Amino acid sequence: MKVMKVFLVLIVLGAFLAAGGGIGLYYWAQEDLPGFTKLSDYSPALATTVRARDGRILGYFYREKRFLIPLSMMSPITVKAFLAAEDSGFYQHEGVDLPGIFRAAVKNVIAGGIVQGGSTITQQVIKSMLLTPERSYERKLKEVILA
Repeated sequence: MKVMKVFLVLIVLGAFLAAGGGIGLYYWAQEDLPGFTKLSDYSPALATTVRARDGRILGYFYREKRFLIPLSMMSPITVKAFLAAEDSGFYQHEGVDLPGIFRAAVKNVIAGGIVQGGSTITQQVIKSMLLTPERSYERKLKEVILA
């Protein structure tokens, strides 16, 4: 009976230490997080269309031939294909796929380095627009907090 009490106390103590460590890690990581204004101010470089007097397209100037298309003009099949390829659980999670991150963490530990990220579309947007592309646990934690 005494062994059971000691075991229970150790479990509770371990849970408190883990929770305290998690909270401390969260506050440490969120100190220098960027704001979300970059997302609303997003203005990618687009192709410039050169037209003749009669409106015919003569050509384009661009670094990347990019045209913005509203989601309403995209085929629903295209949207479904994109979601299936990039983030099949998009409608089931709230920006972070914890089982996916856990699976990636296990693979990274087995490989002895970062070989997989477990990112959702939300996390990919955060990484490419607000954070750096570096592969580190610190950046991944910041990505999860922002997502």
